[in-house]
Amino acid sequence: MLSFTRYFGLVIIIFLFFTSCKKEEYAAEVGDLFITKEELKKALEIRYAKRDNYKGINYDRKKELLDNLIGTKLKLNAAYDADLDQDSTVQSELNSILERSLARRYYEKFVVDKLVTQADIDEYIENQNTEVKAAQILISHSKAYNKIQRSREEAKNLAAELTDRAKKGEDFSKLVANYSDDPLSKAEKGDMGWFSWGRMPNEFQQAAWTMQVGEIQGPVESSLGYHIIRLDDRRKRQGYNPPETEEEWNAVKREIFAAHGDSGQVLWEEQREKLKSQYNFSLDKTGILSLSASITEHLQSGRVTVASLSEEEKNIKLADFDGGAITLNAIINRNRSRINQILVKFKQADFLETEVDGIGVFEIVLLDAYKHGLDEEESIRRSSRQFLERKILYLIEKQELSDQVTIDDEGTRMYYEQNPDKFIKPAEIELWEIMVKDKNLAESIVAKLKKGSDFTRLVQEYSEDSYTAKKEGYVGFRAIGARGDVSKEAFKLGPGGKIGGPVRYRKGWIVFKTGDLKEESIRPYKNVKNRAESMLRRERIEQKRVEWKKDLRKKYTVKINEELVKSI
Repeated sequence: MLSFTRYFGLVIIIFLFFTSCKKEEYAAEVGDLFITKEELKKALEIRYAKRDNYKGINYDRKKELLDNLIGTKLKLNAAYDADLDQDSTVQSELNSILERSLARRYYEKFVVDKLVTQADIDEYIENQNTEVKAAQILISHSKAYNKIQRSREEAKNLAAELTDRAKKGEDFSKLVANYSDDPLSKAEKGDMGWFSWGRMPNEFQQAAWTMQVGEIQGPVESSLGYHIIRLDDRRKRQGYNPPETEEEWNAVKREIFAAHGDSGQVLWEEQREKLKSQYNFSLDKTGILSLSASITEHLQSGRVTVASLSEEEKNIKLADFDGGAITLNAIINRNRSRINQILVKFKQADFLETEVDGIGVFEIVLLDAYKHGLDEEESIRRSSRQFLERKILYLIEKQELSDQVTIDDEGTRMYYEQNPDKFIKPAEIELWEIMVKDKNLAESIVAKLKKGSDFTRLVQEYSEDSYTAKKEGYVGFRAIGARGDVSKEAFKLGPGGKIGGPVRYRKGWIVFKTGDLKEESIRPYKNVKNRAESMLRRERIEQKRVEWKKDLRKKYTVKINEELVKSI
């Protein structure tokens, strides 16, 4: 696991990032921190969409965005000065974030990057301008993804035979129906519709993009089996924009990787075994059986929890590797949120062994990641820095704002009494409705009602709203905006049995009758106490926020690099 010394080094690196910017690189200096040119450009990009430059944007508008960034940096200064970055909980969470980031980056380096080269990415982008429409017959086998009970050799021979038959003019859709092992395209007579590069296994698309319209080619082997491909059409793809940001480039890489099917899993298994050998990882079968037996004893006498286990049991060695060992304590540390649930399963030695193996591989992956300097990569440092910032910003705001505000019943009641307009219950009118989908029918119902027909009888005879029909059309008291134009028209007509409509509402036409009117009133304190408390708290926090911002401006110097801001 990550040592405190290594973690503290990370925090120093993060801090040094802010304090090492050259003057021409920053848009503003805020206390001990900086706002870089890239940070301001990112904010401009979000506000004004992607552009080559933002020189045409008024300086005052740029300054508005810069002020928002300055406000964040002011709070970060306060957070660092309060040593919130050294908080033990923050350190622990940052440690977890760093480890997960390193593990993902390690997988990317030793699996994804080996399967997806820069040439693959370039080819992907170049081919995104074209879409093709194709049909296929898929012949799978026991080693392929679908695991059909057929040998690879049998599948290859059958696919070759079907390719020959299709090329000689045999009905392709009938061959699909009789032989294809792909249920999705089989349901469409082999038709796969239009698709762009990156949506299919690489071997499939490599073939499809070189074919002529109407051509049949096969057998083409992929992780899914053997494909017989018929190219039906080709066209230029509309609206494709090449990747520009790091996130977009990574998305392309992930999409290409996904097309490799289970090749990534195979490569990862090979890397796991290589790592285990390199770091001399070995399971301690004796320790695993001993702990499993101990867990079983605990369960026979009651239940097992972390608290019920002895220190000796927690320190039973379960695995060894160069640079460390795995004990139950290591498993507890890795699974704090669910440890009492999985402890029960450790009575099964096989389950415990799988858990130990997984944690052991994770530990040696981290060791190897540090060995290869992955912790020094900018993407890792950036993600750790961003997490740290979000966390300590939350903590400093909590400390300076919400924790400083206390609300009692006396203050809440006083707020309620001084702000009656915030607790008004609007006027409501009583409604009965008949809903039908035909406007002419609705108009005839209105005519019958105005001639004296009974509203309840007409509800039972015509209403297509089963919910209100069960209640003889009764809707209840509704405010003026509660039922769109229906309630608005009802308020215009007023209470006392007025007939209105038809009014369009949702999927039908409403004919309505009004009843009593409840005048606008102030809601009783007991009904809105929680709401009043919440509103008072928000207002007091906001007042403190304004005061705090002023104090931060006084405490920390802000210097804006106007020339750079204008030049962006």
